[in-house]
Amino acid sequence: DMSLVKNIYKVLIPVRFQVEKDYVFMLTQAVKFYILEKIAAKNPLSITLLSVVSKEQKEEAKKMLDVLGKNFNSKELIKKVVESNDVSNQVLNEAQKDYDMLMLGTVNSGKSSESLSSPVTDSLVRLSPSPITAVVYAKDIQENWKPKNILVPINGSVASRNAAEFAYFLAGQEDQVTILNIIFS
Repeated sequence: DMSLVKNIYKVLIPVRFQVEKDYVFMLTQAVKFYILEKIAAKNPLSITLLSVVSKEQKEEAKKMLDVLGKNFNSKELIKKVVESNDVSNQVLNEAQKDYDMLMLGTVNSGKSSESLSSPVTDSLVRLSPSPITAVVYAKDIQENWKPKNILVPINGSVASRNAAEFAYFLAGQEDQVTILNIIFS
């Protein structure tokens, strides 16, 4: 089947460790839940939650993934805590294991207009081996989030065609999808 969405089964979700859940973290998770519930309605999913932490954070990170894992409705849920200081390489090493989708959450630090997210997220997007890499950026959204307006920049590539399919899949009948064709001259 040529459909990108119909072929999603294995999903990798790196989860940033935090002792106290902040508002943006919770909203980002809510958006991920929404997207995965839509996919899971069509396909049984195997979801892996991965947290890369220091040795001191390992036990707390396991508890955090146990709590977070209760929100996922999937055929299979795997929770992994890896001890390392190199988040990017650990996530990329795991992503090499035939995941269909890498789903990242990010917060814009506001330090640079050239970057939508953190340097780690930018690096993961650039180097991801997964057919789909989705970046969830949550800011000032309500808890019961669902997309209303989805912007998809395209350039004629296979990746942009896949992005458009994914946007139409996420959008409901009353939602708007805007396709922006970028032409360099």
